[in-house]
Amino acid sequence: MNCIICDNTADEVGSHLIPASLIKNCVGKHYSEESFNINSKASKIDTYFGRDNLKNQSAEIKQNHYKRDYILCKICEKKLAELESKFASEFLQKFREDKYLANFNSYKSSSDLEILEPKKILNVEIQAYFYSIILRFCYIYKFEGGDSYIEESDLLKIKKFLYNYLFANSINKEYEIENFKIAIIFNKYSTNSAFISTSDKLKNPYIFYFCEAILILYIEENKNDNKSLFVDCLNSITDKTSKIIVGPKLMYEKFTSLISYIIAEDFMTNGINYISELNKKSFKENEIEVKELIEKYEKDEKGLYIMKIFEELKTKYSI
Repeated sequence: MNCIICDNTADEVGSHLIPASLIKNCVGKHYSEESFNINSKASKIDTYFGRDNLKNQSAEIKQNHYKRDYILCKICEKKLAELESKFASEFLQKFREDKYLANFNSYKSSSDLEILEPKKILNVEIQAYFYSIILRFCYIYKFEGGDSYIEESDLLKIKKFLYNYLFANSINKEYEIENFKIAIIFNKYSTNSAFISTSDKLKNPYIFYFCEAILILYIEENKNDNKSLFVDCLNSITDKTSKIIVGPKLMYEKFTSLISYIIAEDFMTNGINYISELNKKSFKENEIEVKELIEKYEKDEKGLYIMKIFEELKTKYSI
C-alpha cells in the first residue's frame, strides 16, 4: 500500500488515526486505552484494552481501534508527529489554564461564542493538523468499510494541501482548499468527551468528532442555520490566525447530543431490522421486546447493555 499523503511506500507501523494527545480523555493514555467501537450497521460493540490496562485479561491480540499499520511512510509519520507535538504543547496543554492566557487572543464572536486565537502556532499548522486527521479517518474507513464520508475529489484536494504543506519550501502555495471552511470546537470547561465518530447523515456541513475536538467542515457554500452561528469564526487556509471556539459549554454538549442520538438510532434500527429478519415478526413487535430488555439491562455500565440485548435476541431467534 502507498502512503495516503505522498504515495511512497507506506512502511510505518502503529500510526495513530487520531493523535494520542487529542483522544486520551476519551480512551486513556497510550497503551492503557479502554475504547468501545460501536458498529451501528451490525449493531455490535467491540471493546479494546491497551496492553498495560489492568482490565486486559485476554491473550488475544486485538486491533487498536485508532491505530493502523502501513497507511503512512516513515517520513510523513515523522513530519505529522512534529506537527502534533507542537499543537499539543501550544494548545491542548494550555488552553484551559489561566496562566497561559497571554498565549492567546481571547474574545467573543457576534454569536457570543468564546474564541481563542493561538499566538504561537500558525493557522496553516492548525489547518494541517486537523485536515491530516480528517484524511486519515476518512481513508481508513473507506478502505475498511467502503464509506469515506467526504467525496473522493475533495479528499484529493485535502491530500494535495497536506503534501504541499509537508514538503513544499513555501507555505504560500495554492492548495485547492481555499474555499473550504472549518469551525473548530473545544470545551474549555470540561475534559469529558465521549465520541470519535461521524455519520453519513452529517453532510454539508460534515461534522467530525475527534474526542475533545468537534470539527464542522463546509466544502460548499451553505445557508444552513448552523453556519450563521459560526459566521465570523469559520477558518480558511488563507486566514492569518485560527479561531478556536472553546465555549459556551452548552453548545459543545448540543453537538455531542446530536451524534449520540444518531448512533443510538442507527444501532437500534439496524439491530431490530436484523432480528425481524430472523424471527419474521414486525418491526413494532421486536421494538417492544427490545424496550423491555432495555429496562432489564439499563443499569449496566457504558451502555454496553445494548450489545447484550441484541446478542441475546440473535441467539434466541437464530435457527
